[in-house]
Amino acid sequence: MKDIIKKLIGRNKEAYVYKFTSGLYKKYAPYITVFTNMFYDLYFFCKHSNVFSVNTIQKAEAKIILDYHSIEKGLLHKNIRLGFGKEKVIRLQKYLNDRKLQQCINLSQIEVGYKVMCEYYELHQKHNFDISDYFP
Repeated sequence: MKDIIKKLIGRNKEAYVYKFTSGLYKKYAPYITVFTNMFYDLYFFCKHSNVFSVNTIQKAEAKIILDYHSIEKGLLHKNIRLGFGKEKVIRLQKYLNDRKLQQCINLSQIEVGYKVMCEYYELHQKHNFDISDYFP
């Protein structure tokens, strides 16, 4: 059997099988490479993205950073619309009340999240604006 394969393919570059297979490789190798890279990208996106699940402390910390940053931005305006960022505050409370994150309170970003929540509460308390429906 080995001899038959050698006779078919051989080292002869003029052989039909060699020309056929090398032509296929040259023609489709870039497509195969792109297709393979696309699946690797999809795998790593699903593994490390916050879109599908927040199952690690780093992912939760990233969500906290996004939410407290938008609340901080709202606190910077001169003409503040009281009650702003209600959805962000609710979501930030949910993440900050997580048991796993409360054990990692020494992380600087989680600490800043708590400070922003305090500033938000103090601002609304100073202006006598009721936020008890979403901020207990």
